[in-house]
Parts: sequence; C-alpha cells; structure tokens
Amino acid sequence: MFCSTGSCTCLSNFVAIQGYCYLKKNPGESGCQYAEQCSAVWPESRCEKSRCECPEDVNGIPYVQAKTRDGVICILHSGEDGDPVPKCPLPEYDDDLLTMPVSQLRNPAMTDPDDSDVEMGEHVNPLQFCSSSSTDYTNFVSNGGGACVYSQDPQSGEGVYIADIYDCVTSTASMANVKTAMEGVYDISPAADGICCPNRGLY
Repeated sequence: MFCSTGSCTCLSNFVAIQGYCYLKKNPGESGCQYAEQCSAVWPESRCEKSRCECPEDVNGIPYVQAKTRDGVICILHSGEDGDPVPKCPLPEYDDDLLTMPVSQLRNPAMTDPDDSDVEMGEHVNPLQFCSSSSTDYTNFVSNGGGACVYSQDPQSGEGVYIADIYDCVTSTASMANVKTAMEGVYDISPAADGICCPNRGLY
C-alpha cells in the first residue's frame, strides 16, 4: 500500500478488500480468501475452496480454463445449439450471441472450398484453429496446423504476423470435442489443439 494524492492505494497487483490489500489471483491459482481477488483479474470469477475458478456458465455453457503464453484465461467450452467450437472471451462478447464476433480471425481453409474469396467477418464460421507447439509466426499452415498467422489464401504459405495481438488458446477437452463433432465436415489438423484469441493483455 502507498499514499497517492492524499489517499492510501494498493499496489497494482493487489486489490483493496475491507480496508486491506490482498494479492490478485489468476484463474486456477490457489490461495484466495475473497472472490474479489479473483474477479479483479477475471470478471465474475470466484474463490472456491481457496482457489480461483472461472465464472460458472453463460446460458448453460460452462467456462473452462485455458492456457496462453500470457497466462490463464477463461473460455466458453462450446457454443449453443450443438456448436462444438470453444469461444474467445472478447470484450464485445454478447451473452445472447454465442458466436465469435467478426473481429475474430477466419481461417479460409476451414470454409467451403467454393467460398474462399469471402471477406473476413462475412462467413458464419469466423475462427482459426492453431497449434500451441508451433513457433513459426510468419508462415500460415492450413487447418490449424501452425501458430496464429493470418492469411487470405486457404493454402499453407507466407502469412501476416499477428502474434503480438493473438495467442493460441489451448483447451484439450474442448478441442477433442470439436474434432469429434467436425470429423468428415472439416479437415482439422491433428496438431491443432487450440483457437486463436486476442491475447490476455487486450482484455
């Protein structure tokens, strides 16, 4: 705690609760005493049995913890009405619209071969799968076989560097569900283990 403009203020990694400063806690981190320690990092997250947990659900869809290079985040396990794809926690997220906003990347290789010229954001499936083990951030690999790299060409090749604002968010259980549901519909790379979401620093 320090004195700022005549009043006592907690350091940035602490949160004021009942007149005291408590350390903020990430989703999945143990040692919390109050829900405010968790929600100060991730809105609506809670403290259960001294551990920070993701928010419970949205319209019955559960949140799950997902690891990124910038830390743990909470993503929705899937969409509504049988949509198996996990959802990014974007700032403009709408509880009544469980689809990724048009600002989410679209992987042209995931769309119907006849509509590869559709502009980004105009397709009903605006997403990009990725492989968290890939560190090549300049070459696009189709069907989620590489890092988060943007390309308007559905084929693998040179892409646009976006690693400064997008992370590959992994969720093993969610991706296993996606691959099973989309088998025979989309050719998802065996290496794909996540989806590209704006990095945690942007939330």
